[in-house]
Amino acid sequence: MYTLYDTQSLAKLANTDKQQIVQQLAKAIENKCCLNLKDYRSNNSQKIEDRLVEAFEFLPDYSGIWCYETASDSCKQFKISRIAAIEVLAQPWANEAAHTVAFTDAFRMSGSNAKLIVEARLSLKAFNLLIEEFPLAEQYLIKHGDYYRLKVPVASFEGIGRFVLGMAGEVHIVSPKSFINFLEKKQEKKFTVAG
Repeated sequence: MYTLYDTQSLAKLANTDKQQIVQQLAKAIENKCCLNLKDYRSNNSQKIEDRLVEAFEFLPDYSGIWCYETASDSCKQFKISRIAAIEVLAQPWANEAAHTVAFTDAFRMSGSNAKLIVEARLSLKAFNLLIEEFPLAEQYLIKHGDYYRLKVPVASFEGIGRFVLGMAGEVHIVSPKSFINFLEKKQEKKFTVAG
């Protein structure tokens, strides 16, 4: 549990509202009290709504927090940037025994365990952007001549897929074939013009 702040990671939170949210979350963890995440913007449900949770552990870079969500009776990762405000409740934790952290890959995707190992060759440009955007991926990189080899366990293809699709021509997938199929299906989706 991160009850002591990592000042270097916190310094990256330029938005003072987000710093305040992190401080409130840390205090709630320390006091073991429930929270209402106000107007949480969820990509999964495509809704903006309050979430009643028991927050219990920050992600290493403070980009998110692990919480037990009472409505779904499950542990989930919530992104700090998607929380509008925090309401600290007087209600103490009731589900501490259920607080578990799922496997989280270098691309901040989580699941019960690693889905597969993705292997790829990266140019210097892709290498630089990968370690800048996803510093936890650096431990999975090895330099080979004029390219870098990535061999990383992933919980989902979504996180690494977004990175690879944004680096056309800079990343070459070695394996698995299921990841190549995933990328091909994503590329088939058409853009629409809003009007």
